[in-house]
Amino acid sequence: MKNKTPRKSVKFQTQADDNEGGELDAEIVVPQIRKSVLALPVQLPLVLYGMFLQGLTTDAFSTMVKGLANLVLVQLVYGYLLATVLAGDPKKKKEKNSTNIPLLVLSATAAAGVLANGLFACLILFGAPLSSHVPETYVLSYHLAMILAQPLMIVYRLDYEKFLSLFQLECIYRAIFSHPTLSSTFLGILGTWLGVIPIPLDWDRPWQQWPITLLVGGYVGAFLGALLALFVH
Repeated sequence: MKNKTPRKSVKFQTQADDNEGGELDAEIVVPQIRKSVLALPVQLPLVLYGMFLQGLTTDAFSTMVKGLANLVLVQLVYGYLLATVLAGDPKKKKEKNSTNIPLLVLSATAAAGVLANGLFACLILFGAPLSSHVPETYVLSYHLAMILAQPLMIVYRLDYEKFLSLFQLECIYRAIFSHPTLSSTFLGILGTWLGVIPIPLDWDRPWQQWPITLLVGGYVGAFLGALLALFVH
């Protein structure tokens, strides 16, 4: 009897430690942010609507360049909100206080600009026209980098390894769709991919020209992704 008692207690303690370790790992893998209306990237539909008002269907390249300038400005503000007001993990207050938030936001924005070159290469590999519309494709890659990658880099505080550990989770889809930033990025990518569908259709509409539908798909998908996450638990 004396030998059995410590075995049971030791086994119970080991399981408890394992569970605590698993929960801690999940918290580290998915940085917590508050589910709030402030988490919605409301600037995205506004910037998109502004580009249509400025003549996106008549001069896509020039309008996208102007829209990109506006997008970068509002993403800086949104990124600051993600890193401060919406950062909802109380266990990391000391870390947040020691982090240079403006430098983090600026670094993530600059890193997204560099990543845009990789996105441009991906767009070309996936069938973007090479004989024409190359400048439009290049500007599109910058738009996508700012709306999809920049917020993600801020939430993960430029920790590439921590982000990759997300793909080791068993419940990865729940983790994505319950997190405003992750869900926004995922549906933004999906929306961009689906944006290719209307281009070859024989509707002969001005908005079917490359790469307007991809741009719209990325913007709308990113906004809807963040909105969806507010209702997923």
